[in-house]
Amino acid sequence: MVIKTQGLVLKQRNIGEKDKFITILSKDQGVIEASARGVKSVKSKLLSGTQPLCFSEFTLFQGKSSYVVNDAQVIESFYDIRLDIEKTALASYFCELLSFISPGEDNGEDYLRLALNTLSYLCTSARTPAFLKPVFEWKLMAISGFCPDLSECASCGNDCEEQAVFYPAEGLLRCRACAEESSQMNCFPLNKPILAALRFMTEADLKKLFLFKLEPKALEYLGTITEYYTLYHCGRGFHSLDFYKNLPKL
Repeated sequence: MVIKTQGLVLKQRNIGEKDKFITILSKDQGVIEASARGVKSVKSKLLSGTQPLCFSEFTLFQGKSSYVVNDAQVIESFYDIRLDIEKTALASYFCELLSFISPGEDNGEDYLRLALNTLSYLCTSARTPAFLKPVFEWKLMAISGFCPDLSECASCGNDCEEQAVFYPAEGLLRCRACAEESSQMNCFPLNKPILAALRFMTEADLKKLFLFKLEPKALEYLGTITEYYTLYHCGRGFHSLDFYKNLPKL
């Protein structure tokens, strides 16, 4: 059976001297793995469309145990990301997260839209890596089923508009008064701008997700929160994140 789908290449691994397997986040099949035969030849028609970070139109043959790439036409290569090591490292982290979450065919489109929108902003430098990282992490967790309840204090129902404390393990808020009575550790005090940003990222449509601003220090703190939340609920670290964070700051 032949399948046509659009997808983003998340990663690749070499098979022998000529072939490779690629992991694709597809629009209607979720995350799938497909073999690209003879792709390491410079004359291969599959070479450009199967590179990591390429968004391509794929024609796949569904075999007994895996897909085989028959054709791959580039829609967007995000080429400029590859020219900057910081952008490349961050994009690799995004792809590793998506590979780990591994969305199925029922909701692959939402993940793909988030990935493509984020990479587009990263490629054009319309938003900084420091901005895109927390936005991507938070929204990815939200659409993956780890959507926190930020509507009110979980203990007393206070709206927490002025001051709140966020508990990543439970994915909920407490007002300062209730937080003082809680013995739980690893919590994050939130001021009004940070709480507003978290609520916005949780609820915003993907088209509007990147349309907010924070001061640099607030953005740095937001990144601390979203990274902790992501790693906690994934239950692991990521080599690509370690590499990104260890890059020398210019």
